[in-house]
Order: sequence, then structure tokens, then C-alpha cells
Amino acid sequence: MNGTVPGPSPRRPRFAPVYFLAFSGDLLGSLLIVACVLVGTRLGVEDWIIGVLGSSYGVSYMFSAAAFGHVSDKIGRRRSLLITSAGFSAVSAILVAFPNVIALLVIGQVAIGLLYGFWWSSIEAYISENTAGADHQRKVNNFCISWSLGYMMGPFLGPLLSLIGAVYSFSLLLAFSIANLVVINCFIRPVARSPINSAQGMPQDVARVNGQGAGNLAIPSAILILLIFIYAFTKSFFIGLFPDIAISRIGFSEVETSEIGLAFGLARTAAFVIQNRMRSKSIALRVAIALLLSLTCYLFLLTTDFPSYLVFVSVMGVFSGMLYTTTLELLLQLNEQRKGRTAGFFEASIGIGTFLSPVIGSSVLGFGYAASYAAVATVSTAIATIAIALYAVQKRRKTKETKTRAAVTRSL
Repeated sequence: MNGTVPGPSPRRPRFAPVYFLAFSGDLLGSLLIVACVLVGTRLGVEDWIIGVLGSSYGVSYMFSAAAFGHVSDKIGRRRSLLITSAGFSAVSAILVAFPNVIALLVIGQVAIGLLYGFWWSSIEAYISENTAGADHQRKVNNFCISWSLGYMMGPFLGPLLSLIGAVYSFSLLLAFSIANLVVINCFIRPVARSPINSAQGMPQDVARVNGQGAGNLAIPSAILILLIFIYAFTKSFFIGLFPDIAISRIGFSEVETSEIGLAFGLARTAAFVIQNRMRSKSIALRVAIALLLSLTCYLFLLTTDFPSYLVFVSVMGVFSGMLYTTTLELLLQLNEQRKGRTAGFFEASIGIGTFLSPVIGSSVLGFGYAASYAAVATVSTAIATIAIALYAVQKRRKTKETKTRAAVTRSL
């Protein structure tokens, strides 16, 4: 005995509560959008109002994620999550009281879009700060599976609950937002730690670029941002506008519309589960997947057959899941400091896609729902083409640098 009193051991991070918050967060977010769109459908509002109801969340989220991700670095993850849950509870209570007031539905979504700038950047940063190497990939994949299950339930429950009244959707929002407050207060605590170096286990192509200076990260980062925009742009059409098209224009029932949303979510979740066992980090592979995802949108122009729709959205779900996970992981690994800000820029790209997709789709809805499909497919394919061009530029630059280094080596 030397008389030294050992200090308290550092508190280990807990991830199960974080996974619940991820599940709940996307359940609430997707259910809110679908419920608001279906209120507009039931009230028979004009097409442009449907577009507003489908995009109101994204109009604020595309700015808030980048800004509040930086604030989350300052005030901490737990406090950021508490602010979001308290605000969501207040908004949900107002919508329960006034479920059919279009103006409140729009204002409520804008408010939630602002608050969610804290939510996702904080959760993603928390996971990245407390993991490294293979554990980092595993935790990111578990996070993706969690929110994907939540996002699957929102489009499934929204049309079903609309059969008995939108107030039931908003009541479920209130119940889960209160549950989030309890989980954060009881289980999420600041972790005494030094930030883990997430460069450990970094993919070799990213590590090489990272070691050459921040300037060489511009093109890879731009490619990843474009890829996640494609993901958000395509999936948001089927959350923010498709429920109205399916029920009021194609003639699908609420149950069939729910099953289509469920098929997309199940397929995307399956892709996340499969990726837990994959180690490929190739940017080229992700660019190819983004192009395939974009081209898949054209399939909906071929038929309105319900079984075909189930197949089409399942294919989209698989491509979406394959595209999302590695994009998030690589962006977080590119920046060793200010994880909240990095996650914020990632989420801002999702917010822009979430906002633009219903707006563009509804703007041509007067020409028929096929025009909406064509517009979304064409825009996403154009963005994928830009990503391909950027990748070609990056490949040419790396080839040139390799030749230059080889020439220098020979001269020595």
C-alpha cells in the first residue's frame, strides 16, 4: 500500500440508449412529414401546398444541421439532445391540439427541422468520438440500422393512422418525444475521455489523401456530399410527395401505401445489416451505386402495378442503404476534430435533398404524376453524372501525382 487513492474510472460510453434515440428520431421525423402531407390530401389542398407540406422540414434542416452541429461541439451532446426533445414535445402537443391547421403544420415542421440540426449531428458525433477502427464501422452500422427501422415505421404507420385521424399520429409523436427526454436524462451522461483518434483503421485511399493536406480532401469530400444528396433527394420524394400521389392520383389504398413504405424501409435496413460484414470503402463503388439508385427512379414510369412498385422500392431501398453508411463513415473519418460540425455538413446535404425533392416534384405535378417521377429521376441522375466527372478528375490527379513521385524517386 502506498497510500494513493485511485481516482474514479472513466465512465464508458453507452450506445444502446443512443440507438434508441436514433430509432425514435427517424420514426418521429418521417411520421411527422407523412402525417402532415396526408392532412393536406384529406383536406384537398392545392398541389403547391402539398409540396410545401412535404418540404417544410427540409427548408430549415438544410441550414440548421451545419450551424447547430458546430454549437453541439460547444455545449455538449447531452444538452443538445435535451433541447431537441423538449422542443419536439412542445411542437407535438400543439399539433395534437390543432391537427388540421395547415399553417401550424408548416410552422411545426420548420421548428422541428431547426431542432433536428442538434439531434443527428450530436448522435453521429457521439458515436464517432467514442469509437475507432472496426468498432467505428460496427457502431455506425448499428446506428444506421436503428434509424432505418424508425424511418421504416413512419411511412408505414402514417397512412394507417390517417384512416382514424391525424391526431393519433401527432399523439404518437408526443409520446415518443417524452420517452426521448426520459432516456436522455437517465442514460446519456457526459463521458470522461480523450477523443479517440478515428483515423485508426481509416481506409487506405482516404488515409493517403488525409496525409497530403486538407487541400487534397476537397474533391473526395465533394463527391461524398453529392452522393448523400442523391440519397436524400430520391428517398425524400417517396416520403414527402409519394403518399399523396399514391392515394389521390394512382388510387392505391392507405394500406397499400403503407406496405410500399414498409418495403423500402425493410430493404434499406437489410442493406445496413449486410454491410456490417462488408469492408469495401471504395468511393468508385459508391458513385456507381448512386447512379444505379438514380436510374431506378425511372422504373416508376413504366407501370402503376402494385407488386411492381413493391419490387421497385425494395431495389431503391437496397441501393439507398449501401450508399448511406460508408458515405457517413468516410466523412467523419476525414475530420479528426469538430465531429459535430462535420456531421452537421453531412446532414445539411440531406436537408437540401429533403427540401428540394418534394418542391421539384410538386412543381410539375400539374402535368401528371409521371412528370414528377421523371423530374426526380432526371435531377438525381444529373447529380450522379457530376459525381462521376469529379471522380474522374480525382483519379487523373492521383495518377499524375504517382508518376511525379516515381520520377522524383528515379532522379534520386
